[in-house]
Amino acid sequence: MSGGYVYFLQNIFQSRHQLVVKYDWYDPNTDVSGNEIGRAGSLTGAADVKFTTLGLGWIYRWNSQVKITAYYDVVTNEISNASAAIGKNTLNTWAEDRKDNVFTLRVQYKF
Repeated sequence: MSGGYVYFLQNIFQSRHQLVVKYDWYDPNTDVSGNEIGRAGSLTGAADVKFTTLGLGWIYRWNSQVKITAYYDVVTNEISNASAAIGKNTLNTWAEDRKDNVFTLRVQYKF
């Protein structure tokens, strides 16, 4: 197993704005990759797919109690063309990068 994350936060001069960049990765099974996942007899499947995420964000500090965050995650999964059946799911669903990017808009209030 391998995983981790790295953050970079930068205040924009003396303003209320801040930029965020985050990179993370998670590989639950570093012994296999790509088309090895789901190969017949390998006892591997969808739970062994590696994921990486690149997040980009902007933070605005409205005042000392309110913060607004706009954040976009670009999620990438490992690709496997193996056709082993995993319950009702097959690894064919991992034959390309899934469209699972996420945009979030958050308001945080401190009280």
